[in-house]
Amino acid sequence: MKFLLMSTSFNTDVINKNGFSKYFMEKSDKMWARGKDMMHYVLKRGGKMGNGFQIPPVGITAKLEDLDYSTEMKSFGISLDLLKTRAEDALIANMWALRMSPSDSGVSSYDPTTAHMLEELTESYADEIRETTEKLNNIGRMVKKDNSRNLALHLFDKVLEG
Repeated sequence: MKFLLMSTSFNTDVINKNGFSKYFMEKSDKMWARGKDMMHYVLKRGGKMGNGFQIPPVGITAKLEDLDYSTEMKSFGISLDLLKTRAEDALIANMWALRMSPSDSGVSSYDPTTAHMLEELTESYADEIRETTEKLNNIGRMVKKDNSRNLALHLFDKVLEG
C-alpha cells in the first residue's frame, strides 16, 4: 500500500511526474505479486493464512500516514527501507525453515523446499535493493545544486518513464 500511495502522490494535477508514479506503481505491483505468490505457496503446501499474515507485520507501529514521501528523495528512502525490512523478514523466515532442533525436544521446522523458495525471494530483494540504492544515489547527486535541481528531477523523471 505504501508504494501505491507514493505512486499516486506523483500523479496528480499539482505534481505531474509520471516516471516516478510509474516506478512506484511497478514496485507496488511487484510487492503484491510476491505476497500473492507467498500465500499461494503456503496454501498449496497445506498451510493456512491467519492473523499473523498482516501488512504491516504485527509489532510494527508506523502508520501509512506517518511516512513523509513528499519529495522524490524521501520516497526513494522509504522505498529502500521497505525493501530492506521485507528482505530481513524473508531472511528470518528462511532461517526458521532451516532450523533443526535436537531430537530430544521434538520441535523442528526444517523444510528445505520452503528454505529454497525463501532464498530466491531474498535474492530478488537483494537485487531490488541494489537497483533502488543506485537510483537513490544518482538522484541524490543530481539534486545537490539548487540551480539545476528542477531540471535534474525532470530528466530523472523522463528516464524512469521511458
